Amino acid sequence: MISLERQEEYELRQVLFSEINKDIDNNFQGVYEKISHDFGKEILYPLSVVEKKFNDMSMKSLNNGLFANNELMISVNPLREAVYWYIKNIMEKNGKLKYQSAVFGEQLPGEYEFIEWVLKIYDEYSKANLIKSIRDGSSKVEIREEKNGNLGFYFPVIKDEYSKEMIYYYGLDDALASEAERHVFTECEKYLLDKINVFVLSQNPQLVITYFNILRRMTSVIDLKYFELCKKRILIDLNKISSSTLKSRYRDNGESVINSKDELASFLTLFYYLSRVDSVKRMLTFTTGYGDGKYYCVYELPKLLALGKQVGLSNDVMKVYVKYFSVDPSVQGGSFLEFPFIVCREKVIWIPSSIVLNDFQFSIVNGHYYKAVDFYEKDDTVSQSIVDYVVNHSKKYKNIMVRSNYLYNEPGLKFNGRDLKSDIDVAIYDIKTKKLLVLECKWKENVYLNHDDYLQIEDAIRKVYSRQLEKHQFYLGLGKEKISKIFDNEIDFDKITNLDILYLFVDKRIQFHDNKKNRHAVPIFLLAHLFEKYSTEDELDLNALFEDIRRMESKVSRERVKLLNPVKIGKYTVE
Repeated sequence: MISLERQEEYELRQVLFSEINKDIDNNFQGVYEKISHDFGKEILYPLSVVEKKFNDMSMKSLNNGLFANNELMISVNPLREAVYWYIKNIMEKNGKLKYQSAVFGEQLPGEYEFIEWVLKIYDEYSKANLIKSIRDGSSKVEIREEKNGNLGFYFPVIKDEYSKEMIYYYGLDDALASEAERHVFTECEKYLLDKINVFVLSQNPQLVITYFNILRRMTSVIDLKYFELCKKRILIDLNKISSSTLKSRYRDNGESVINSKDELASFLTLFYYLSRVDSVKRMLTFTTGYGDGKYYCVYELPKLLALGKQVGLSNDVMKVYVKYFSVDPSVQGGSFLEFPFIVCREKVIWIPSSIVLNDFQFSIVNGHYYKAVDFYEKDDTVSQSIVDYVVNHSKKYKNIMVRSNYLYNEPGLKFNGRDLKSDIDVAIYDIKTKKLLVLECKWKENVYLNHDDYLQIEDAIRKVYSRQLEKHQFYLGLGKEKISKIFDNEIDFDKITNLDILYLFVDKRIQFHDNKKNRHAVPIFLLAHLFEKYSTEDELDLNALFEDIRRMESKVSRERVKLLNPVKIGKYTVE
């Protein structure tokens, strides 16, 4: 790395950030001037490009015999993020959007050119934000002097042995639960496709009129049976946020957002229902040429309010949720997963993939972080869902003892200057191998916002270990009778020799391993996968699991990434 004084490095990064953004603004402005005040080109076309790409990849997945929610679908996420950023910029520049309808066929003119441009410009924006940060850590972008004397940037590449995304998307953490979820999804789809059997259209093309009438009626009068099937699908996600109640409110004014889990489920189900119906409309239109199916959904707000009433949602509740789930240009970050709606006057616009392919267990929590919305009693609901998940997965093994939410308080004793009191989220003991796993379970909503934020991740790991897990280690080190108390004195741990204890941070999504300090953070579904991997039908081998976790290492390398245009800053040329 080049030797720079801290202040000099800071100033260099700030100036470079500013220069890159000037280039982005100029590039963006050139495109904006060609489409300004054309709602179809500004909003509807980019939305259609994203939806078409998801539709193409979904069909490719199904043709390969894969479930639609796999790595082929993940590959479209960068485009979705880029278009969200692009549309937010459009909305900032054009504060008063005026809705105009636009007709796009199955093929979108200039699609590939637009995709290439928006990905390139968004990538430059993302690089600028990474370059700007001066905080030290694994994710810091390094400045190095090249052989030609110019400066180059080296971006971090962090890899782990286990791909948490693949484990999650292929259900490797819990095969039975994954199969049950797929059954709910299949049951939901089958009901709709039984009504609209596209396979018979080639023999009976006149049926397309009948099918469109069915679908149009479904968007005016809710098919309650189909609605309830869709709701089962939505509740799978929401139950992963909290196994009990779910309520939230805006931090600044205290206004309610979520009043209950069931209410939120009904709202999301309504839009899931409409998204699937409109997707089938689009498929029929593109297949037969009949009807008005399109890549995006657009509904008048009064119609949505009327549909909401049919499923028990008041006008006020509907308006609160529509506002919360809408794109707000003043809110930093986010994507169409957190905020799928674009509201233009009395119209609500969205693309089906933002609802149907949404992991609401993640996007709801992230969206609350972005819009400064707080869950009521988060530790007892959202974080507790991780504890419940671990406990439920541990109970089935006959060699395992498990306890959760164990409170301790040692009057007169201090840890790092504070009273020695806390609670151990989960303790798991293997009576055969004499291994004790102590877990601190968190749901850190600021560490995964579209991508892993490793600065936040490393900071979270440091705090969890220094404030909680090392405190637990100190407490349990006072004497083995403390461990016996956790397990209600069912075992006298004073008589246990060679007891091995592993202290582990479990989060909903993040993964990072600091081997030098013996600190490990794993996502809950990776831990569940390891349970499956190192168990028989009724026994779990914690010894093998410990060995695997202790050898895990987050490998950090860096690769040279060039800017679109070299930037001259004082005596330096950055390229």
